Amino acid sequence: MLAFQMCKNVGMVYSINSIIHETEKSVLVGHVNSILFKHDDAQEEFMRSSKQKLALEMRIDLCDWFAALKLARQIAPEREQFICRKLASVVEN
Repeated sequence: MLAFQMCKNVGMVYSINSIIHETEKSVLVGHVNSILFKHDDAQEEFMRSSKQKLALEMRIDLCDWFAALKLARQIAPEREQFICRKLASVVEN
């Protein structure tokens, strides 16, 4: 984190700071994969963890609505309607 602070890479400092106290290996590896733009690997790690909704949140943040919809159907049906609306607006445009 210190190296990124010295480089004034605020985004990476924020990313690392948000996971610095994480103790679950799969969650930590998922975050690292996400930071390295390995989103499929990150999703697999999050899905192996006790925090599966992180996979869904990552796909929503990426605006990957098709993948988010598939995940929502599996792990968070309450988010499905929101994602369907976002997907519909993307498909219409």
